[in-house]
Amino acid sequence: MDGPHEVSASRLLAQRFPDFRDEAAERGIRDKGRRPQPLVQLRFRERPRPPLFADTFTVITVNEVLHRRVSADDPLCIEEPLWPCQYFRITPPNDGRLDVVMTHTGGNLDLSFRDSEGTRWWYPISVPVKAGRTYQITIWEYEFPGLEFELSASLQPI
Repeated sequence: MDGPHEVSASRLLAQRFPDFRDEAAERGIRDKGRRPQPLVQLRFRERPRPPLFADTFTVITVNEVLHRRVSADDPLCIEEPLWPCQYFRITPPNDGRLDVVMTHTGGNLDLSFRDSEGTRWWYPISVPVKAGRTYQITIWEYEFPGLEFELSASLQPI
Protein backbone atom coordinates (compact mmCIF):
# COMPACT_ATOMS: atom_id res chain seq x y z
CA MET A 1 0.00 0.00 0.00
CA ASP A 2 1.67 3.00 -1.22
CA GLY A 3 -0.25 6.15 -1.37
CA PRO A 4 -1.09 9.47 0.18
CA HIS A 5 -3.25 7.93 2.89
CA GLU A 6 -0.59 5.57 4.19
CA VAL A 7 1.04 6.57 7.52
CA SER A 8 4.77 6.15 7.70
CA ALA A 9 6.31 4.19 10.57
CA SER A 10 8.32 7.19 11.81
CA ARG A 11 5.21 9.33 11.89
CA LEU A 12 3.32 6.68 13.80
CA LEU A 13 6.11 6.46 16.39
CA ALA A 14 6.28 10.26 16.71
CA GLN A 15 2.57 10.38 17.49
CA ARG A 16 2.84 7.70 20.19
CA PHE A 17 5.95 8.97 22.04
CA PRO A 18 6.60 12.49 23.32
CA ASP A 19 9.01 14.71 21.49
CA PHE A 20 11.81 15.90 23.78
CA ARG A 21 13.94 17.64 21.15
CA ASP A 22 13.27 21.09 22.54
CA GLU A 23 13.76 20.00 26.17
CA ALA A 24 16.90 17.94 25.67
CA ALA A 25 19.25 20.76 26.67
CA GLU A 26 20.82 20.54 30.12
CA ARG A 27 19.14 22.46 32.83
CA GLY A 28 20.68 23.53 36.09
CA ILE A 29 18.99 21.94 39.03
CA ARG A 30 19.11 23.75 42.33
CA ASP A 31 19.59 21.54 45.35
CA LYS A 32 16.99 22.60 47.83
CA GLY A 33 17.92 19.92 50.35
CA ARG A 34 20.20 20.28 53.35
CA ARG A 35 23.85 20.87 52.68
CA PRO A 36 26.21 18.10 53.75
CA GLN A 37 27.12 18.32 57.40
CA PRO A 38 30.56 17.42 58.78
CA LEU A 39 30.73 14.05 60.46
CA VAL A 40 30.14 14.25 64.15
CA GLN A 41 32.97 12.74 66.14
CA LEU A 42 31.53 9.81 68.02
CA ARG A 43 32.93 8.99 71.39
CA PHE A 44 32.74 5.37 72.27
CA ARG A 45 32.75 4.43 75.88
CA GLU A 46 36.08 3.01 76.73
CA ARG A 47 36.11 -0.16 78.72
CA PRO A 48 37.59 0.43 82.12
CA ARG A 49 41.15 -0.80 82.22
CA PRO A 50 41.80 -3.63 84.60
CA PRO A 51 43.95 -2.69 87.56
CA LEU A 52 47.64 -2.94 86.85
CA PHE A 53 48.35 -4.91 89.99
CA ALA A 54 46.21 -7.64 91.55
CA ASP A 55 44.76 -7.28 95.04
CA THR A 56 45.91 -10.76 96.09
CA PHE A 57 49.66 -11.38 95.85
CA THR A 58 52.72 -12.90 97.51
CA VAL A 59 55.83 -10.84 98.18
CA ILE A 60 59.09 -12.25 96.80
CA THR A 61 62.49 -10.74 97.52
CA VAL A 62 65.68 -10.71 95.48
CA ASN A 63 67.53 -14.06 95.72
CA GLU A 64 64.51 -15.80 97.27
CA VAL A 65 63.29 -19.10 95.79
CA LEU A 66 59.57 -19.93 96.07
CA HIS A 67 58.01 -23.36 95.46
CA ARG A 68 54.34 -23.15 94.47
CA ARG A 69 51.56 -24.90 92.63
CA VAL A 70 49.01 -23.28 90.29
CA SER A 71 45.60 -24.46 91.40
CA ALA A 72 42.13 -24.28 89.90
CA ASP A 73 41.21 -22.54 93.19
CA ASP A 74 43.54 -19.61 92.44
CA PRO A 75 41.81 -16.38 91.37
CA LEU A 76 41.20 -15.95 87.67
CA CYS A 77 43.69 -13.74 85.91
CA ILE A 78 42.88 -10.04 85.61
CA GLU A 79 43.88 -9.81 81.95
CA GLU A 80 43.58 -13.47 80.98
CA PRO A 81 40.26 -14.20 82.73
CA LEU A 82 40.01 -17.81 81.63
CA TRP A 83 42.94 -19.13 83.64
CA PRO A 84 43.92 -19.32 87.29
CA CYS A 85 46.75 -16.96 88.22
CA GLN A 86 49.22 -16.37 90.99
CA TYR A 87 50.60 -12.89 91.54
CA PHE A 88 53.91 -11.92 93.11
CA ARG A 89 55.38 -8.51 93.89
CA ILE A 90 59.00 -7.60 94.13
CA THR A 91 60.64 -4.33 95.18
CA PRO A 92 64.36 -4.33 94.35
CA PRO A 93 66.63 -2.70 96.96
CA ASN A 94 69.00 -1.33 94.26
CA ASP A 95 68.92 -0.28 90.61
CA GLY A 96 70.02 -3.05 88.28
CA ARG A 97 68.94 -5.78 85.91
CA LEU A 98 66.35 -8.14 87.39
CA ASP A 99 66.32 -11.72 86.12
CA VAL A 100 63.17 -13.67 86.92
CA VAL A 101 63.42 -17.44 86.48
CA MET A 102 60.58 -19.95 86.55
CA THR A 103 61.18 -23.69 86.32
CA HIS A 104 58.57 -26.44 86.00
CA THR A 105 58.08 -29.77 84.30
CA GLY A 106 55.23 -30.36 81.87
CA GLY A 107 52.11 -28.28 81.38
CA ASN A 108 51.80 -24.79 79.98
CA LEU A 109 52.84 -22.25 82.58
CA ASP A 110 53.34 -18.71 81.42
CA LEU A 111 54.87 -15.69 83.15
CA SER A 112 54.65 -11.95 82.64
CA PHE A 113 56.31 -9.05 84.43
CA ARG A 114 54.77 -5.60 84.80
CA ASP A 115 55.95 -2.26 86.13
CA SER A 116 53.71 0.26 87.89
CA GLU A 117 53.35 2.28 84.66
CA GLY A 118 51.76 -0.62 82.78
CA THR A 119 54.69 -1.82 80.68
CA ARG A 120 54.57 -5.60 80.35
CA TRP A 121 57.31 -8.09 79.53
CA TRP A 122 56.94 -11.79 78.74
CA TYR A 123 59.09 -14.67 79.91
CA PRO A 124 62.09 -14.90 79.86
CA ILE A 125 62.48 -11.79 82.03
CA SER A 126 65.71 -9.80 82.25
CA VAL A 127 64.80 -6.13 82.63
CA PRO A 128 66.31 -2.95 84.10
CA VAL A 129 64.64 -1.98 87.40
CA LYS A 130 64.79 0.94 89.81
CA ALA A 131 65.41 0.70 93.54
CA GLY A 132 62.25 1.05 95.64
CA ARG A 133 59.79 0.58 92.75
CA THR A 134 57.37 -2.31 92.94
CA TYR A 135 56.90 -4.78 90.08
CA GLN A 136 54.37 -7.57 89.58
CA ILE A 137 55.06 -11.09 88.37
CA THR A 138 52.07 -13.06 87.07
CA ILE A 139 52.12 -16.82 86.56
CA TRP A 140 49.20 -18.73 85.05
CA GLU A 141 48.52 -22.23 83.84
CA TYR A 142 46.11 -22.56 80.95
CA GLU A 143 46.00 -26.30 80.52
CA PHE A 144 46.75 -28.35 83.64
CA PRO A 145 45.96 -26.61 86.95
CA GLY A 146 47.88 -28.21 89.79
CA LEU A 147 51.26 -27.82 88.11
CA GLU A 148 54.20 -27.16 90.46
CA PHE A 149 56.77 -24.48 89.71
CA GLU A 150 59.78 -22.75 91.23
CA LEU A 151 60.16 -18.97 91.04
CA SER A 152 63.30 -16.95 91.76
CA ALA A 153 64.61 -13.47 91.08
CA SER A 154 68.19 -12.18 91.05
CA LEU A 155 69.49 -8.63 90.68
CA GLN A 156 72.62 -7.78 88.68
CA PRO A 157 74.24 -4.34 88.91
CA ILE A 158 74.23 -2.34 85.70
